[in-house]
Amino acid sequence: MQAARVLARAGVTADVAVAGQADDIAAVAVPVDRLHDVAAQANAIRALGFRYVAIEIASRRESVPD
Repeated sequence: MQAARVLARAGVTADVAVAGQADDIAAVAVPVDRLHDVAAQANAIRALGFRYVAIEIASRRESVPD
């Protein structure tokens, strides 16, 4: 998925899913200590055609290690 690649280029490993009835939400699951990094990439993710970027706070155990 392109949104995951955008995040990876910024050094963030995250689970990204498409959500919403119109598939217009990028749902990103990251640990709380990486929230700022995802927020910094929100405009680049929206530029891929998403209307919203939703950030789910995942525990370290749930997320993919950096």
